Amino acid sequence: MDLSEMQTRVAELEQQISALPAGSVTKKTVNGKEYFYHRWTENKKRREKYIPADELENFRAQIERRKALEQELKALKKQLPKAKSTNPAAFTTNVRTGETLRSFAASVRGYRRRECFRQLHDFVCGKPQDKVFILYGLRRTGKTTMIRQIFAEMSDTELAKSAFIQITAKDSLADVNRDLKALEAQGFRYVFLDEVTLMEDFIEGAALFSDVFAACGMKIVLSGTDSLGFLFTEDEQLYDRCILLHTTFIPYREFESVLGIHGIDEYIRYGGTMSLGGVHYNETSTFASKESTDEYGLTHQSLTDAVGNAIWARIEPARGKTYYEQYKDKVEFVTKVTIRYRKGITPDMLVQYAGTTYRIMSVVDPYEAHVKLELMCNIKERGDSGED
Repeated sequence: MDLSEMQTRVAELEQQISALPAGSVTKKTVNGKEYFYHRWTENKKRREKYIPADELENFRAQIERRKALEQELKALKKQLPKAKSTNPAAFTTNVRTGETLRSFAASVRGYRRRECFRQLHDFVCGKPQDKVFILYGLRRTGKTTMIRQIFAEMSDTELAKSAFIQITAKDSLADVNRDLKALEAQGFRYVFLDEVTLMEDFIEGAALFSDVFAACGMKIVLSGTDSLGFLFTEDEQLYDRCILLHTTFIPYREFESVLGIHGIDEYIRYGGTMSLGGVHYNETSTFASKESTDEYGLTHQSLTDAVGNAIWARIEPARGKTYYEQYKDKVEFVTKVTIRYRKGITPDMLVQYAGTTYRIMSVVDPYEAHVKLELMCNIKERGDSGED
Protein backbone atom coordinates (compact mmCIF):
# COMPACT_ATOMS: atom_id res chain seq x y z
CA MET A 1 0.00 0.00 0.00
CA ASP A 2 1.55 3.30 -1.11
CA LEU A 3 1.29 6.59 0.79
CA SER A 4 -1.77 7.82 -1.09
CA GLU A 5 -3.65 4.57 -0.50
CA MET A 6 -2.73 4.65 3.19
CA GLN A 7 -3.99 8.21 3.59
CA THR A 8 -7.23 7.34 1.82
CA ARG A 9 -7.71 4.29 4.02
CA VAL A 10 -7.05 6.36 7.17
CA ALA A 11 -9.77 8.82 6.14
CA GLU A 12 -12.20 5.95 5.42
CA LEU A 13 -11.46 4.32 8.78
CA GLU A 14 -12.00 7.56 10.67
CA GLN A 15 -15.38 8.03 8.98
CA GLN A 16 -16.48 4.45 9.70
CA ILE A 17 -15.36 4.63 13.34
CA SER A 18 -17.23 7.90 13.92
CA ALA A 19 -20.47 6.23 12.75
CA LEU A 20 -20.16 3.31 15.20
CA PRO A 21 -21.07 3.41 18.91
CA ALA A 22 -18.33 4.37 21.35
CA GLY A 23 -17.78 2.70 24.72
CA SER A 24 -18.64 -0.88 25.64
CA VAL A 25 -21.39 -3.29 26.68
CA THR A 26 -21.79 -4.00 30.41
CA LYS A 27 -23.95 -6.50 32.28
CA LYS A 28 -25.96 -6.09 35.47
CA THR A 29 -27.71 -8.86 37.39
CA VAL A 30 -30.91 -7.90 39.21
CA ASN A 31 -32.94 -10.54 41.07
CA GLY A 32 -31.21 -13.26 39.12
CA LYS A 33 -31.95 -11.66 35.74
CA GLU A 34 -29.26 -10.28 33.43
CA TYR A 35 -29.59 -6.83 31.89
CA PHE A 36 -27.18 -5.31 29.37
CA TYR A 37 -26.25 -1.66 28.97
CA HIS A 38 -24.31 0.50 26.56
CA ARG A 39 -21.76 2.45 28.61
CA TRP A 40 -19.75 5.35 27.24
CA THR A 41 -18.14 8.62 28.35
CA GLU A 42 -19.48 11.94 27.11
CA ASN A 43 -18.28 15.37 28.26
CA LYS A 44 -16.24 13.66 31.01
CA LYS A 45 -19.38 11.96 32.36
CA ARG A 46 -20.18 8.27 32.27
CA ARG A 47 -23.47 7.48 30.58
CA GLU A 48 -25.50 4.29 30.20
CA LYS A 49 -28.44 3.15 28.10
CA TYR A 50 -30.34 -0.11 28.35
CA ILE A 51 -29.93 -2.47 25.39
CA PRO A 52 -33.05 -4.56 24.59
CA ALA A 53 -32.36 -8.29 24.30
CA ASP A 54 -33.27 -8.41 20.60
CA GLU A 55 -30.70 -5.67 19.83
CA LEU A 56 -27.85 -7.03 21.95
CA GLU A 57 -26.18 -9.24 19.35
CA ASN A 58 -26.16 -6.52 16.68
CA PHE A 59 -24.92 -3.92 19.16
CA ARG A 60 -22.06 -6.13 20.32
CA ALA A 61 -21.10 -6.71 16.68
CA GLN A 62 -20.92 -2.94 16.13
CA ILE A 63 -18.69 -2.50 19.17
CA GLU A 64 -16.36 -5.29 17.99
CA ARG A 65 -16.34 -3.81 14.51
CA ARG A 66 -15.32 -0.42 15.93
CA LYS A 67 -12.51 -1.96 17.98
CA ALA A 68 -11.17 -3.82 14.94
CA LEU A 69 -11.22 -0.63 12.85
CA GLU A 70 -9.46 1.29 15.63
CA GLN A 71 -6.69 -1.32 15.71
CA GLU A 72 -6.28 -1.08 11.94
CA LEU A 73 -6.23 2.73 12.13
CA LYS A 74 -3.61 2.71 14.88
CA ALA A 75 -1.37 0.38 12.87
CA LEU A 76 -1.74 2.48 9.71
CA LYS A 77 -0.94 5.75 11.47
CA LYS A 78 2.31 4.25 12.77
CA GLN A 79 3.36 3.60 9.16
CA LEU A 80 2.52 7.09 7.92
CA PRO A 81 5.38 9.60 7.73
CA LYS A 82 4.88 12.68 9.84
CA ALA A 83 3.10 15.22 7.69
CA LYS A 84 4.78 18.55 7.14
CA SER A 85 2.38 21.27 8.09
CA THR A 86 2.84 25.00 8.16
CA ASN A 87 1.99 24.95 11.84
CA PRO A 88 0.73 21.57 13.15
CA ALA A 89 0.09 22.91 16.65
CA ALA A 90 -2.38 25.45 15.25
CA PHE A 91 -4.94 22.85 14.20
CA THR A 92 -7.54 21.15 16.37
CA THR A 93 -9.21 19.07 13.63
CA ASN A 94 -7.61 16.69 11.10
CA VAL A 95 -6.12 19.14 8.57
CA ARG A 96 -4.05 18.09 5.54
CA THR A 97 -1.92 20.58 3.65
CA GLY A 98 1.06 20.76 1.32
CA GLU A 99 2.65 17.62 -0.10
CA THR A 100 0.21 15.36 1.73
CA LEU A 101 -2.46 16.68 -0.65
CA ARG A 102 -0.29 15.86 -3.67
CA SER A 103 0.02 12.29 -2.42
CA PHE A 104 -3.69 12.24 -1.59
CA ALA A 105 -4.49 13.09 -5.22
CA ALA A 106 -1.85 10.96 -6.94
CA SER A 107 -3.89 7.79 -7.39
CA VAL A 108 -6.82 9.52 -9.18
CA ARG A 109 -4.81 11.29 -11.87
CA GLY A 110 -5.79 8.71 -14.46
CA TYR A 111 -9.46 8.57 -13.50
CA ARG A 112 -12.09 9.82 -15.90
CA ARG A 113 -14.21 12.64 -14.58
CA ARG A 114 -17.88 12.58 -13.76
CA GLU A 115 -20.08 14.89 -15.83
CA CYS A 116 -20.82 17.04 -12.77
CA PHE A 117 -17.10 17.62 -12.11
CA ARG A 118 -17.18 20.78 -14.24
CA GLN A 119 -19.46 22.54 -11.73
CA LEU A 120 -17.01 21.93 -8.89
CA HIS A 121 -14.05 22.94 -11.07
CA ASP A 122 -15.72 26.19 -12.16
CA PHE A 123 -16.45 27.13 -8.55
CA VAL A 124 -12.91 26.46 -7.30
CA CYS A 125 -11.17 28.08 -10.27
CA GLY A 126 -13.68 30.89 -10.85
CA LYS A 127 -14.02 34.27 -9.23
CA PRO A 128 -14.91 34.52 -5.53
CA GLN A 129 -18.67 34.88 -5.10
CA ASP A 130 -19.39 34.95 -1.34
CA LYS A 131 -20.91 31.47 -1.53
CA VAL A 132 -19.91 27.99 -0.41
CA PHE A 133 -20.10 24.89 -2.58
CA ILE A 134 -21.96 21.86 -1.17
CA LEU A 135 -21.10 18.44 -2.59
CA TYR A 136 -23.47 15.83 -1.19
CA GLY A 137 -24.79 12.35 -1.96
CA LEU A 138 -24.54 8.71 -1.00
CA ARG A 139 -21.22 6.99 -0.37
CA ARG A 140 -19.27 5.71 -3.38
CA THR A 141 -20.72 8.28 -5.78
CA GLY A 142 -17.47 10.17 -6.39
CA LYS A 143 -17.53 13.09 -3.92
CA THR A 144 -14.05 12.63 -2.44
CA THR A 145 -12.65 11.48 -5.79
CA MET A 146 -13.73 14.74 -7.42
CA ILE A 147 -12.05 16.73 -4.64
CA ARG A 148 -8.85 14.72 -5.16
CA GLN A 149 -9.09 15.39 -8.90
CA ILE A 150 -9.23 19.11 -8.14
CA PHE A 151 -6.04 18.80 -6.10
CA ALA A 152 -4.41 16.85 -8.96
CA GLU A 153 -5.11 19.73 -11.36
CA MET A 154 -3.74 22.45 -9.11
CA SER A 155 -0.42 24.13 -9.65
CA ASP A 156 2.19 24.05 -6.88
CA THR A 157 1.24 27.60 -5.91
CA GLU A 158 -2.48 26.76 -5.67
CA LEU A 159 -1.82 23.55 -3.77
CA ALA A 160 0.30 25.43 -1.25
CA LYS A 161 -2.80 27.50 -0.46
CA SER A 162 -5.14 24.48 -0.15
CA ALA A 163 -6.30 22.45 2.84
CA PHE A 164 -8.46 19.34 3.33
CA ILE A 165 -10.23 18.90 6.67
CA GLN A 166 -11.63 15.47 7.60
CA ILE A 167 -14.47 16.10 10.04
CA THR A 168 -15.42 13.52 12.69
CA ALA A 169 -18.32 13.39 15.16
CA LYS A 170 -15.95 14.62 17.90
CA ASP A 171 -15.37 17.94 16.13
CA SER A 172 -17.44 21.05 16.78
CA LEU A 173 -18.09 24.20 14.80
CA ALA A 174 -15.89 26.09 17.27
CA ASP A 175 -12.99 23.72 16.46
CA VAL A 176 -13.45 24.25 12.73
CA ASN A 177 -13.78 28.02 13.16
CA ARG A 178 -10.49 28.07 15.07
CA ASP A 179 -8.71 26.07 12.35
CA LEU A 180 -10.18 28.14 9.51
CA LYS A 181 -8.94 31.32 11.20
CA ALA A 182 -5.46 29.76 11.48
CA LEU A 183 -5.54 28.75 7.81
CA GLU A 184 -6.74 32.21 6.75
CA ALA A 185 -3.93 33.84 8.73
CA GLN A 186 -1.41 31.64 6.90
CA GLY A 187 -2.77 32.63 3.47
CA PHE A 188 -4.80 29.55 2.60
CA ARG A 189 -7.42 30.18 -0.07
CA TYR A 190 -9.00 26.79 -0.89
CA VAL A 191 -10.49 24.72 1.95
CA PHE A 192 -12.39 21.44 1.55
CA LEU A 193 -14.31 19.99 4.52
CA ASP A 194 -15.43 16.35 4.25
CA GLU A 195 -18.40 14.87 6.22
CA VAL A 196 -19.12 18.28 7.68
CA THR A 197 -22.65 17.29 8.82
CA LEU A 198 -21.14 14.99 11.45
CA MET A 199 -20.78 18.10 13.62
CA GLU A 200 -23.81 18.34 15.89
CA ASP A 201 -23.99 22.14 15.59
CA PHE A 202 -23.46 22.34 11.81
CA ILE A 203 -27.06 23.14 10.85
CA GLU A 204 -27.38 25.90 13.44
CA GLY A 205 -24.09 27.62 12.56
CA ALA A 206 -23.43 26.89 8.89
CA ALA A 207 -23.64 30.59 7.98
CA LEU A 208 -20.13 30.89 9.45
CA PHE A 209 -18.66 29.41 6.25
CA SER A 210 -20.31 31.89 3.87
CA ASP A 211 -20.64 35.04 5.96
CA VAL A 212 -17.16 35.01 7.48
CA PHE A 213 -14.74 33.04 5.34
CA ALA A 214 -16.24 32.92 1.82
CA ALA A 215 -17.03 36.63 2.13
CA CYS A 216 -13.31 37.25 2.66
CA GLY A 217 -12.36 35.46 -0.56
CA MET A 218 -11.79 31.91 0.71
CA LYS A 219 -13.19 29.12 -1.49
CA ILE A 220 -15.08 26.73 0.82
CA VAL A 221 -16.27 23.28 -0.37
CA LEU A 222 -18.43 21.25 2.03
CA SER A 223 -19.09 17.56 1.35
CA GLY A 224 -20.96 14.75 3.06
CA THR A 225 -23.66 12.08 2.91
CA ASP A 226 -26.38 13.72 5.04
CA SER A 227 -28.61 15.20 2.35
CA LEU A 228 -31.26 16.43 4.78
CA GLY A 229 -28.73 18.32 6.87
CA PHE A 230 -27.55 20.21 3.78
CA LEU A 231 -31.10 20.89 2.59
CA PHE A 232 -31.97 22.42 5.96
CA THR A 233 -28.95 24.73 5.80
CA GLU A 234 -29.82 25.74 2.23
CA ASP A 235 -33.27 26.83 3.42
CA GLU A 236 -32.00 28.72 6.45
CA GLN A 237 -28.36 29.39 7.43
CA LEU A 238 -27.03 29.24 3.85
CA TYR A 239 -30.08 30.59 2.05
CA ASP A 240 -28.90 32.11 -1.26
CA ARG A 241 -25.32 31.62 -0.10
CA CYS A 242 -24.54 28.13 -1.40
CA ILE A 243 -24.31 26.08 -4.58
CA LEU A 244 -25.63 22.51 -4.28
CA LEU A 245 -24.33 19.55 -6.29
CA HIS A 246 -26.03 16.19 -5.68
CA THR A 247 -23.90 13.22 -6.76
CA THR A 248 -26.17 10.26 -5.93
CA PHE A 249 -27.84 9.76 -9.32
CA ILE A 250 -25.40 8.16 -11.79
CA PRO A 251 -27.01 7.49 -15.20
CA TYR A 252 -26.07 4.28 -16.97
CA ARG A 253 -24.45 6.30 -19.78
CA GLU A 254 -22.15 8.06 -17.32
CA PHE A 255 -21.38 4.78 -15.52
CA GLU A 256 -20.11 3.31 -18.81
CA SER A 257 -18.19 6.44 -19.76
CA VAL A 258 -16.41 7.00 -16.43
CA LEU A 259 -15.63 3.40 -15.43
CA GLY A 260 -15.35 1.88 -18.92
CA ILE A 261 -17.55 -1.01 -17.78
CA HIS A 262 -20.35 -2.09 -20.08
CA GLY A 263 -23.55 -4.00 -19.53
CA ILE A 264 -26.68 -3.32 -17.52
CA ASP A 265 -25.93 -6.35 -15.31
CA GLU A 266 -22.64 -4.77 -14.21
CA TYR A 267 -24.41 -1.45 -13.57
CA ILE A 268 -26.83 -3.26 -11.26
CA ARG A 269 -24.04 -5.26 -9.60
CA TYR A 270 -22.24 -2.00 -8.76
CA GLY A 271 -25.42 -0.75 -7.11
CA GLY A 272 -25.54 2.42 -9.22
CA THR A 273 -22.29 3.67 -7.61
CA MET A 274 -18.73 4.23 -8.79
CA SER A 275 -17.22 1.34 -6.85
CA LEU A 276 -18.01 -2.32 -6.36
CA GLY A 277 -17.62 -1.54 -2.68
CA GLY A 278 -20.85 0.34 -3.16
CA VAL A 279 -22.85 -2.80 -2.45
CA HIS A 280 -22.19 -1.99 1.20
CA TYR A 281 -21.87 1.78 0.82
CA ASN A 282 -24.38 2.71 3.50
CA GLU A 283 -23.97 -0.01 6.10
CA THR A 284 -22.30 2.26 8.65
CA SER A 285 -24.19 5.47 7.98
CA THR A 286 -26.67 7.09 10.31
CA PHE A 287 -29.59 5.84 8.22
CA ALA A 288 -28.20 2.36 7.57
CA SER A 289 -30.79 0.59 9.69
CA LYS A 290 -34.34 1.03 10.88
CA GLU A 291 -33.12 1.28 14.47
CA SER A 292 -30.59 4.04 13.87
CA THR A 293 -33.02 6.02 11.71
CA ASP A 294 -35.63 5.92 14.46
CA GLU A 295 -33.13 7.68 16.74
CA TYR A 296 -33.64 10.76 14.57
CA GLY A 297 -37.04 11.34 16.09
CA LEU A 298 -39.47 9.02 14.31
CA THR A 299 -41.26 6.55 16.50
CA HIS A 300 -43.71 3.71 16.23
CA GLN A 301 -46.82 3.29 18.31
CA SER A 302 -44.55 2.26 21.17
CA LEU A 303 -42.30 5.30 21.53
CA THR A 304 -38.61 5.08 22.34
CA ASP A 305 -36.20 7.81 23.38
CA ALA A 306 -33.73 9.24 20.85
CA VAL A 307 -30.24 8.77 22.29
CA GLY A 308 -26.88 10.29 21.56
CA ASN A 309 -27.50 11.82 18.14
CA ALA A 310 -28.81 15.19 17.00
CA ILE A 311 -32.34 14.95 15.59
CA TRP A 312 -32.34 16.52 12.16
CA ALA A 313 -35.91 17.72 11.83
CA ARG A 314 -37.66 21.02 11.30
CA ILE A 315 -40.82 21.79 13.29
CA GLU A 316 -42.96 24.69 12.08
CA PRO A 317 -46.60 25.75 11.65
CA ALA A 318 -48.17 24.43 8.43
CA ARG A 319 -48.74 27.16 5.86
CA GLY A 320 -50.30 27.41 2.44
CA LYS A 321 -53.79 27.95 1.05
CA THR A 322 -54.23 24.40 -0.22
CA TYR A 323 -53.47 22.86 3.13
CA TYR A 324 -55.65 25.39 4.93
CA GLU A 325 -58.61 24.49 2.75
CA GLN A 326 -58.07 20.79 3.37
CA TYR A 327 -57.96 21.14 7.16
CA LYS A 328 -60.00 24.28 7.82
CA ASP A 329 -62.63 22.24 9.68
CA LYS A 330 -60.02 21.01 12.16
CA VAL A 331 -59.76 22.79 15.47
CA GLU A 332 -56.25 21.50 16.20
CA PHE A 333 -53.17 23.55 15.41
CA VAL A 334 -51.47 21.95 12.39
CA THR A 335 -47.69 21.50 12.60
CA LYS A 336 -45.37 20.52 9.75
CA VAL A 337 -42.43 18.24 10.62
CA THR A 338 -39.81 17.93 7.87
CA ILE A 339 -37.52 14.89 7.95
CA ARG A 340 -35.22 13.01 5.62
CA TYR A 341 -37.05 10.77 3.13
CA ARG A 342 -37.55 7.15 4.10
CA LYS A 343 -40.05 4.47 3.19
CA GLY A 344 -42.71 3.21 5.54
CA ILE A 345 -43.83 6.46 7.19
CA THR A 346 -47.63 6.35 7.51
CA PRO A 347 -50.34 8.44 9.21
CA ASP A 348 -50.81 5.79 11.92
CA MET A 349 -47.40 6.66 13.42
CA LEU A 350 -46.47 9.27 16.03
CA VAL A 351 -43.66 11.81 16.29
CA GLN A 352 -42.18 12.93 19.61
CA TYR A 353 -40.36 16.24 19.88
CA ALA A 354 -39.38 18.36 22.91
CA GLY A 355 -41.68 16.44 25.25
CA THR A 356 -44.66 16.73 22.91
CA THR A 357 -46.21 13.83 21.00
CA TYR A 358 -47.73 14.54 17.58
CA ARG A 359 -50.19 12.50 15.52
CA ILE A 360 -49.34 12.28 11.81
CA MET A 361 -52.35 13.41 9.76
CA SER A 362 -50.74 13.06 6.33
CA VAL A 363 -47.35 12.31 4.76
CA VAL A 364 -46.18 14.43 1.82
CA ASP A 365 -43.24 13.60 -0.48
CA PRO A 366 -42.69 16.98 -2.25
CA TYR A 367 -42.54 16.55 -6.01
CA GLU A 368 -42.12 12.78 -5.44
CA ALA A 369 -38.40 13.57 -5.26
CA HIS A 370 -37.65 11.10 -2.40
CA VAL A 371 -35.44 13.68 -0.69
CA LYS A 372 -37.53 14.74 2.28
CA LEU A 373 -40.94 14.09 3.83
CA GLU A 374 -43.32 16.68 5.20
CA LEU A 375 -45.43 15.25 8.02
CA MET A 376 -48.60 17.24 8.70
CA CYS A 377 -49.32 16.71 12.40
CA ASN A 378 -51.43 17.84 15.29
CA ILE A 379 -50.63 17.57 18.97
CA LYS A 380 -51.62 14.29 20.61
CA GLU A 381 -50.70 15.38 24.12
CA ARG A 382 -48.03 17.65 25.56
CA GLY A 383 -45.51 15.84 27.71
CA ASP A 384 -47.00 12.45 26.75
CA SER A 385 -44.46 9.80 25.80
CA GLY A 386 -46.69 6.80 26.37
CA GLU A 387 -48.17 4.35 23.97
CA ASP A 388 -51.17 5.01 21.79
